Amino acid sequence: ITKTQAKLNIYELVDNQFELRESKVNQGNQFIVQLLGVNAEQFRQLFILPQGEFKKFLQSNSKDKQSILRTLFNSERFDEIRHLLLENVKQEKVQIENRYTQIENLWNDIDTFNNDELALYKELESSQTDKMIEKFPQFNDYGCKILKSFEEAKNKITKELDD
Repeated sequence: ITKTQAKLNIYELVDNQFELRESKVNQGNQFIVQLLGVNAEQFRQLFILPQGEFKKFLQSNSKDKQSILRTLFNSERFDEIRHLLLENVKQEKVQIENRYTQIENLWNDIDTFNNDELALYKELESSQTDKMIEKFPQFNDYGCKILKSFEEAKNKITKELDD
């Protein structure tokens, strides 16, 4: 048995003449992979499928199938879109969490004026924004009542001092 060195010549038809493109095996293999978009194993699987080896394709591992189908249907763009959408969702979740933190801080800053009913409302979670909005007028009304009573007391004291 005599072994011969592997040889690969790739020619390209240019102006009705064949020009040598690649003459080294490794560079030729790279050229073919770049041209076809599949490696040798994927190429075999793609062209064996129509020849009755579909069962073998179906039984091959998921990674091999994914790779072949991605190549055939150019689905990398969908993976890129999926990745981009996941990143956007992650960023939006962070922003939403930050907003809820801001709402919680502002809600905690609201004074209950030592009123038990208002103190009970303050136990609402920051995610219950609808209920918070519903209760804001009660805090405002109670604050206005206190302000009015202080103003009346101030006016009374001012009047007494003036007399």
